[in-house]
Amino acid sequence: MFGLFSKGPPKKNKKKNNKAAKPKNSAIQKAQLEKKKEEIAANKKAEEKSALARAELLENMAMAREHIGEDTLDKIADAMTAMQKSKIQQAKRVITGGDQTKMKDEMLHMIREDKK
Repeated sequence: MFGLFSKGPPKKNKKKNNKAAKPKNSAIQKAQLEKKKEEIAANKKAEEKSALARAELLENMAMAREHIGEDTLDKIADAMTAMQKSKIQQAKRVITGGDQTKMKDEMLHMIREDKK
């Protein structure tokens, strides 16, 4: 009825939980809650500062565009694009962005080949 290895019906736990005897750490919980509220307030202040800075930046950009003029900005953008596309600029990016020792070895090899 209770299984092969069972010693009868399960025994009931007669001990009562005495939760009323344990004091709650309400002071600690309140302090943690206050700290959390302060963190949230600090985050909100940081977000407000960031939004203010963005708005100021956009306003400054609009004023600069107005002062400089769209034609001038287009010319500057075209010149920068042409510089980025030039072979010399591409080579500079490859040299500065690559492995310096490998680049040095390649250059020395090229020099040696030219001398032969």
